Amino acid sequence: MLESFPETRSRDINEIEAAHRATAYGDRVDLPSGRPRRELIANAARFNDGALVFSSYDDPISFGFRSASCIRLNYQIRKVSEVTLEGSVIASSPAGYLVPNDRPWSVRHTTGYRSLSMRIAGEALQRKLSAR
Repeated sequence: MLESFPETRSRDINEIEAAHRATAYGDRVDLPSGRPRRELIANAARFNDGALVFSSYDDPISFGFRSASCIRLNYQIRKVSEVTLEGSVIASSPAGYLVPNDRPWSVRHTTGYRSLSMRIAGEALQRKLSAR
């Protein structure tokens, strides 16, 4: 499904940061090497109340995320990462991890990563749960 949506492939740090902001509500990209050595791949299918996002990078990289109105379910397809929520490391596993809405968070990928995440607007999820 994601193949039908525009994909970003770049080694340009400005394009990587722009893709991170556009697809993931990101606010920061840190590269331990100082510059991209490999291509970052990212694309997203956007819907009224959410999005499905795929991204991949084969070198160490860290991302920061600003607080947003969405809840995220992230699946690490290839590597497990260190996720920090409000200064505390939370458990992450290949089975995925849930990030609540309206909280800044960050993730550090020490050896690269490949992930698929689903983003759902907090209000939409609350409406769905209240309707049951």
